[in-house]
Amino acid sequence: MLVPFTSKQPPTEYYKTTFTDNSFEVRSFINNHNFVDCIFIDITLTDVTFNKCTFTRCSFKGACLYSTEFYDCTFSGCDMSHGVYVSVIFEDGTMEKMDFSNMYTMSDVEFKMIEISQSWFLHVQVDGDVVKFAQCKMEFCTFQDYLLKGFTFDKCTLWKLLFELCDIDKSSFMDSYIKDCRFTNVTFGSMIFDTTPIINTTFNLCSFSKDTKLRNITITDITLSDTVLPLEITVGVMIAPLIALGQSPAPTATTAYQPRTPQRPAKPNITSVGMNMAYRFITKGVK
Repeated sequence: MLVPFTSKQPPTEYYKTTFTDNSFEVRSFINNHNFVDCIFIDITLTDVTFNKCTFTRCSFKGACLYSTEFYDCTFSGCDMSHGVYVSVIFEDGTMEKMDFSNMYTMSDVEFKMIEISQSWFLHVQVDGDVVKFAQCKMEFCTFQDYLLKGFTFDKCTLWKLLFELCDIDKSSFMDSYIKDCRFTNVTFGSMIFDTTPIINTTFNLCSFSKDTKLRNITITDITLSDTVLPLEITVGVMIAPLIALGQSPAPTATTAYQPRTPQRPAKPNITSVGMNMAYRFITKGVK
């Protein structure tokens, strides 16, 4: 049985240790522990709090976490796949090379003030449940084959993220910053982008609808391939230089998009790239 330690004690080290359901009492507070190459496979944790702990190359594969919280914890190279996470909080820590693939349930899960890098969220079904990233910094992460209905990025910085084969209907990017990202084969549906600059980002084979909402955002240097932005969602959007495949980049200053004579795209599958440009392409057609 693990016993909580006070903050005055030195870190407690666990190396290649296997933990079971009996290792943690309900409502345990685990403080200042270092777990290296430890096994938490198929464990069930209920109302357990980890504070200032490190997890290095640990496996939580198949773990069931209920009302479990991680504060100021460091994760590196951990396998969190095939889990059931209900009312779980990760707050004020770092994660790198994490595997959140094939999750069975993620309901009321919050990542708050976490730096997440080189991590994978693959083959996950989150339909109507709440998964929230708040004030996080994320880079080099992949969301693939993901049903993300009901998730939120709030006040997050997103750099070099890949979203592929995802359905993110009824989700939102709020007060966030998106740069150098790629969306491939993504269904946006009634997705909301609110006060979120989108910079140097590619949309390929993406599906928007008239219910997609773009509010108070600036779009700069984006590339669209086999993707159409409906006119209904571009009205009032601040459009800076935009790039369609086969066209030369426009000037780099961030200003409201000004009407200009569009160059003919090199490929016929390139359609709208902004409010005025989309209007011209739709009315005149691209042959």
